[in-house]
Amino acid sequence: MAPPPAVSVTVFAKNGKVYCDSLEVANAFGKKHEHVLRDIRSLDCSAAFRKSNFGFREEIQAHSTGATKRKIAEMARDGFMFLVMGYPGEAAARAKEAFIAEFNRMEEEQRARRLTVRENSKKVRSNYTKTLSKHGVDRPQDYARATNSIYRGLWDKDAAALRQTHDLPAKCNVRDHMSETGLAAAMLAEALSSDRIVQTDRQGIDQCADASYQCATHVRGAISAERASRRVIGSPE
Repeated sequence: MAPPPAVSVTVFAKNGKVYCDSLEVANAFGKKHEHVLRDIRSLDCSAAFRKSNFGFREEIQAHSTGATKRKIAEMARDGFMFLVMGYPGEAAARAKEAFIAEFNRMEEEQRARRLTVRENSKKVRSNYTKTLSKHGVDRPQDYARATNSIYRGLWDKDAAALRQTHDLPAKCNVRDHMSETGLAAAMLAEALSSDRIVQTDRQGIDQCADASYQCATHVRGAISAERASRRVIGSPE
């Protein structure tokens, strides 16, 4: 007897986590899309779990007579497992295995890519601190102030507030816990800050911290504009 056909599924990375969407689930499990959305809405899970594991995006569908909008659910691994655990049958089991394998593959890719970004960010950080040193910043508390100017420009929080917000150890390096996008944002902000400090000849902690904050806010603005362009109407946390 021939083995059952392989199930092909797609997952995607977003904000440091891996997701699948309701269209993929409907296709893989042989369900109508509106029925998958109904199943998600009727899940007996807590509000906190729903907020952390489910979200929605809006897409435009073009037709010969015009265009319509449709809502598509996005779900993290735990949300996906909560949804499909009640889907019975051999075909559903194969689909579950295919999704789990894809989640595992993508999460491993994410870990490897984040490690590369983290190592590159250390090089940019080293250049940033050397630039600060050459421009009159020489006390540990002033390096911390410049770094916090980067964080405030990106996230409206200093390092201590970021640790508290994300329930991190009091003395940890927050960058060891950042997503790939967060690391990239901090790296770009520090690279731009180094350029600005050198090209505008900023001197001392006040001027260097101000230059760092300005660069970080520009990076934040670019990230916000890109995210707004996705037409997201309730993205997963």
